[in-house]
Amino acid sequence: MLVGLINLGLFLAQPAAQVDAASLPSSHCWEWWRTRSYVKSAMPPDVVLLGSSLMMIPISFRDADYLNKNLDAVSHDHSVYMQDMLKKQAGLADLQCFNFALPGGMISDDYMIFRALIHSQERTTQKPKLIVVGITLRDFLESHVSSASSTNTFRYFRHFFDIDDIASIAMPEFWQRFDYWQGKFLYMVGKRLDMQVAFDNEVKKVVAGVFGRAPEKELDAPILTANVAHNLKTEAEPGDYPLVPREKFLYEDNSAEYKKRFSHPSAKLFKTQSEFLSKLLTQAKADNIKVLLVNMPLTPANMSLMPVGYYDRYLQTVRAATEQYGCSYLNLNDGQTFNSADFRDTAHMNADGGKKLIDAMVAHIKDDRDESVALTKDHAALTTASSERTKPL
Repeated sequence: MLVGLINLGLFLAQPAAQVDAASLPSSHCWEWWRTRSYVKSAMPPDVVLLGSSLMMIPISFRDADYLNKNLDAVSHDHSVYMQDMLKKQAGLADLQCFNFALPGGMISDDYMIFRALIHSQERTTQKPKLIVVGITLRDFLESHVSSASSTNTFRYFRHFFDIDDIASIAMPEFWQRFDYWQGKFLYMVGKRLDMQVAFDNEVKKVVAGVFGRAPEKELDAPILTANVAHNLKTEAEPGDYPLVPREKFLYEDNSAEYKKRFSHPSAKLFKTQSEFLSKLLTQAKADNIKVLLVNMPLTPANMSLMPVGYYDRYLQTVRAATEQYGCSYLNLNDGQTFNSADFRDTAHMNADGGKKLIDAMVAHIKDDRDESVALTKDHAALTTASSERTKPL
């Protein structure tokens, strides 16, 4: 009874209502670093790149070569080369291209990033003009992923918005939904991190009142949560992933890894990821944001490891989505644009492949009237055009 009364009191008081999800205690994962940078920007980037490490790695290494200096993959989250090429080749000046591609990213993860940071009206009323999503079959089908809700990206961004509308497809098993709804009804369970931050903020205010100092300036470091992120498992820290210009990598045959990735193909997971692709494209259209889907290049060795029939099924799904939602499509897995010298393993491109990738995307944007026109508009105009938005789907 006491627990029930406390829970009711918390529901009525809503102590965590004003807590920014980006401030919640978290391990230093790629999602945490990228979000930290994204929300601190005074203006949203014009172009946001989404996808997996197939997009993340070559674009990052290309910048090291292009700028001819050492970079840190943890803090280097823009594509300078793409920004400059959009200016030189397409005549689109002063654009910012944010690289939000993440290791192991699924389509559902792309949706979570979009919904939490790009669509979010609470965070910003200004939107990017174009999102470029690098995709391949692995983004729909991964033996290590049991459901959309099991990824690090989903678990991180689920705190940023109410996920009731996607809970059933992201959490297909009863026990997953039971755990989720338990957190919904038990405030002290579902909002435990938010309450920790809220209490921390109140303590800072009290301390500031006693000592007569403004907490937002003098007491920036959390009093109660200062070491939480440090004590959690760290995924990436500055210096862990250096980007060295002209660095040569021996080709790595990672076929064994991808055999495992494709070893237990799940039609159910493929269907779920297809639904998240539809949701992403639907919401982008409602927000008046252009979308370019890029079918990422792969080596023949990687293609040979895919379960029979699934790649064709993937292509049919993507092409149908582009027709239904009016987004554009760029097929770079044509067996002609890229060759073995552009890859560092069976799936990931090197810096030379990154150059070809960006050049191809820039050329497509230049030739696509809708995308090039969108990139010439200011953010305010786009925001006005998307003011009559539909609810998230």
